[in-house]
Amino acid sequence: PDTVVQQALHLVDAGDVACVRSARGRCFYSVRGNRLSHLVLPTGLYCSCPYFGRRVMQAGEMRGELCCKHWLAVRLAAARGGGTPGGAADGGAAAATDLD
Repeated sequence: PDTVVQQALHLVDAGDVACVRSARGRCFYSVRGNRLSHLVLPTGLYCSCPYFGRRVMQAGEMRGELCCKHWLAVRLAAARGGGTPGGAADGGAAAATDLD
């Protein structure tokens, strides 16, 4: 299987990372997964995918993973200039969401 880094790079290259902004300018990222889009917060360490909850948060420092592919994809996309603005990863529907 591909490594987390390879999977994250594929998500970025495929355009599956979308920056979604609220009316007040707050931002989160929507990253398309295998079956669903996942919420990734731009600051801190959080992804809504089950892998993140199970392997990153619950496993602990000794056995756990450092991050999931969605979280890493957001970091990689941000480093190269952002992610797709407007919610492209979910067809644009999340772009209208007011998070404030």
